[in-house]
Amino acid sequence: MSSSSFRALKNSNYRAYFVGQLASNIGTWTQSLVQGWLVYRISDSAAWLGLISFASQMTAFSLSPLAGVMADTWPRRRALFWIEAAGILQASALAAATYFGFLRLDLLLVLSIFLGAIQAFQLPFRHAMALDMVGKADLPSAIALNSLIVNGSRILGPALAVVLLGPLGEAGCFMFNATSTIGILIGLTLIKLPAKAPPELRDTRRGIFAQFLDTHTYIKQSPGIPLLLFIAIFFSFVGFPFTVVYPVIAKITLGGGIHTLVWLTSSSGFGAILGALAMATKVPRKGPGKQRETESALFKNLILLGLALAIISASKVLWLTVPATFLLGFSMMGSFPRINNAIQQRTPDALRGRVLSLYNMTFLGAMPLGSLATGWLVDRFGVSLIARGAAATCIALGVTLIYLYSKRPLAVEAPYG
Repeated sequence: MSSSSFRALKNSNYRAYFVGQLASNIGTWTQSLVQGWLVYRISDSAAWLGLISFASQMTAFSLSPLAGVMADTWPRRRALFWIEAAGILQASALAAATYFGFLRLDLLLVLSIFLGAIQAFQLPFRHAMALDMVGKADLPSAIALNSLIVNGSRILGPALAVVLLGPLGEAGCFMFNATSTIGILIGLTLIKLPAKAPPELRDTRRGIFAQFLDTHTYIKQSPGIPLLLFIAIFFSFVGFPFTVVYPVIAKITLGGGIHTLVWLTSSSGFGAILGALAMATKVPRKGPGKQRETESALFKNLILLGLALAIISASKVLWLTVPATFLLGFSMMGSFPRINNAIQQRTPDALRGRVLSLYNMTFLGAMPLGSLATGWLVDRFGVSLIARGAAATCIALGVTLIYLYSKRPLAVEAPYG
């Protein structure tokens, strides 16, 4: 693996952020796996898995415009500190409700909505602050390392959940998540950023809606961004929901238990890590060729996602499903960081939070709708049939886009302003 993937770690601010965020995300994924298994154990329904995911992500989607404007107008480090602190309250409430025996699906739904509100503000602040810490030259490294944090936690968190579940129970796992969030609070306290900010970042005289609409003007002048947003929507609507129904695949398709679920989640996370790092080690081209290179990689990942889903649809054994979930993670996280980097490299600082919140809205809107639809369809038709249809759609779209865009002249973007 090229050392260019880890360049951002030379920055002391980013090192503090990286360590704290890693600790916090391990707790997050520990809670996520235990919560998913708890929901399916209580409800015995894939539809409830989809509904819980829908509630959290649709809340995040709805609040993203406000969060984006705030990321451009509020001090990012200080605001992110209090946003992360709110996560401690959510995890602690979930732990208390589980420990004292009054947790019901409707209460879990409310806590998921609270979590979605927290995530709405976390995403644009985290993404925008990456550039504040490392600058544009090391941004691909920072984005890849952020994916390493998220997906390394997807491996470590579930594995730790299995270890902790026996002695601590479900409530103990949720409390572990609350405690782990202290790591990112310490990291944010250690970060020292310049106090200065461009004047346009402090313009609060205009309404939130008017400020958010500035992104529409910018995107009209940036012909490459709508395609990036479309692909983010597609991956989120078609690919991500199959990670939500991993408990169904583990229990019904493979006839396993929580250990089987850990295998699926961890292999998907490992694939995601390699996909993100593969993006960071690519030496970017300059000029229009860079745009074509990004598009080509995304189209190929669509086909790869289709192949992964085709294997999932046919497999009844763990040894074949695990490589498929690896490919699923590799294709998606080889794409999202690439899209994030391409958007940030093209976006002026004054609009960064708002444009990133629009990017967040694309997958935060598509993920819950896809999860809800996939959960409902899987309950009625089974995983195999739905995965087969999704696989065919991914492969057809990838091949079509490769054909169409290979014949299209390179677009030249107009400057903003």
